[in-house]
Amino acid sequence: MPRIRWSTQSEADLARHYHFLAAKSLSAAVQAIETIYKSAANLSSMPYMGLVIDEKSGLRKWPVAFGKSGYVLHYKVIDDEIVIDAVYAGRENRMY
Repeated sequence: MPRIRWSTQSEADLARHYHFLAAKSLSAAVQAIETIYKSAANLSSMPYMGLVIDEKSGLRKWPVAFGKSGYVLHYKVIDDEIVIDAVYAGRENRMY
């Protein structure tokens, strides 16, 4: 099974989401981060289940259900690793 590797950008994204939620509810912030980690771990068993959003780079996206709009993971499968490139809130305006 491929292992999960979090990029510097995705770690910064997690911190940003955590601090945003923690200002409103510490328990919601902890729960959101745990949910994101669990969802990423599920990719290990089926790494190609995310929707391909860029054929050339192999970039995929995977939705994470949480709250009203959830989160989206951008990731690539590289050899025996799943590299999480970015984590963003579902309502953020993103190109992909």
